[in-house]
Amino acid sequence: MENSKKITMKAVLEGLFISVIVTVAVVVLGKFKIHQVWPATIALMFFFESKVRMDNIKNIFIGGASGILLAYGMIKGVVFLGPVLGNADLALLLPLFVIVFLIVALGEVAHPLFNNYTFCYFTVALITGAEQAPIPCLISLVLGGGFLVFMAIQLVRVVTKKAHSTSA
Repeated sequence: MENSKKITMKAVLEGLFISVIVTVAVVVLGKFKIHQVWPATIALMFFFESKVRMDNIKNIFIGGASGILLAYGMIKGVVFLGPVLGNADLALLLPLFVIVFLIVALGEVAHPLFNNYTFCYFTVALITGAEQAPIPCLISLVLGGGFLVFMAIQLVRVVTKKAHSTSA
């Protein structure tokens, strides 16, 4: 059986475009001494994953910021609770339980703040150590992610316009 999947010129051009804008974002953020680029690139990934839906941008960025701040708050909570509770495991597990509960339970009533994007950013922030640098992560999310999503929107507009002009 022959594999009929082929790389297309459209895929090559989109790959080049996305690679260029991500590289530009890394360089520009680096000039501002912001080396946590993951918040920006995850925003771009979520934008494409949501089928380039404009109405989802708010949920991605607010949820992302909320997740980063929740990670920072969790670590501060662990530091505070450790001596109070006298048990390091409980000091970690209690804030973790509360935050995950809030993300899931409040998802329907406060969706921009508590959603799947919040959970992802919360998790990655804890993995990468962003809880120690929330401001650079937030700047990366807003400025870097904003730039990447804006440029992706421009790419979609060009591709859509070209598709309409060739089919007319």
